Amino acid sequence: MVSWIKFLAHNTQPDYKLLAKKTNRIQLITLRVSHYVEFARWCLQLGNKSFDEHGFAPGQHVLPVLSVRIDKYTGKLNISDSACVEKLQKSNNNTKKSNKSSRATAVPVAVLPSGELLLDSWAIANYSGLKPIEDLELKRLLDAEIAPLARQLCYSILFKSKFKKLLNQILIDGTGILWRIIWFLFAGNYVIKLLIKTFSPYDNEAVQTCKDDLKNAVNKLDDYVINKKTRYLSGDKPGVSDIALASLLSPILNIKEYNNGKYMKYFTVVESKDDEFKELVEYYRNTASGQLAIDIYTNYRHANSI
Repeated sequence: MVSWIKFLAHNTQPDYKLLAKKTNRIQLITLRVSHYVEFARWCLQLGNKSFDEHGFAPGQHVLPVLSVRIDKYTGKLNISDSACVEKLQKSNNNTKKSNKSSRATAVPVAVLPSGELLLDSWAIANYSGLKPIEDLELKRLLDAEIAPLARQLCYSILFKSKFKKLLNQILIDGTGILWRIIWFLFAGNYVIKLLIKTFSPYDNEAVQTCKDDLKNAVNKLDDYVINKKTRYLSGDKPGVSDIALASLLSPILNIKEYNNGKYMKYFTVVESKDDEFKELVEYYRNTASGQLAIDIYTNYRHANSI
């Protein structure tokens, strides 16, 4: 990690560890639009955990996240093997290698009042008090297949030329005037290029592979849903596995309750103007997994606790 970036991270950002200690509240650093963040945030809310969310736009989040992940005194970089962004692979035969630089700025990350860090969505979800996920293969399926593929496919739609303005609006939603100026001067072009490099939305072969892989992944997830013995995967009420399923599948379900409805104004437009997205949403909503996700969102997204 370049030393000047470390310097900026620790000298331009709030001390989130000190803030967590002073307020006795979890400090949650996020990308507002992220479905990994939705998963963690929702679990904390249902677990009735007190937290303050510090939400950022893509690019804007880098220094705040690094200020938490890089120890101020030892310089140690605290990263997770989960929730990482990797460049799209066109085939399942390709070996995916974790990208350390992307994991360094991965969100969410949380700081507890004790000073302990929770390095990814799963750690945060398990801390929430909800019934933790026990099936490691189900966790791998949700984290390594469902989540990145659903996001990938959603971006392939949003990068269509007719949504250029809308995509910018989504990515800077909730930001102040200063960041919007920075975004339109130079940061936006950099972030957009990085997203294109990561998700290859204009590579037809890559997009088709993503579609095929997601359909196969959801078929595997459907088996879990169909064979469950209780209303939810975790029992009679949702646990971590259920909230993960609903959140991480959400990009291609276009659920109005996502992040308490903050992005529905954008995705309503996308669904109304793009037949491909409309067909994808309809298909995945009608899967066993999609139906369970809708049930969980409808009954529990606005709940304060379980």
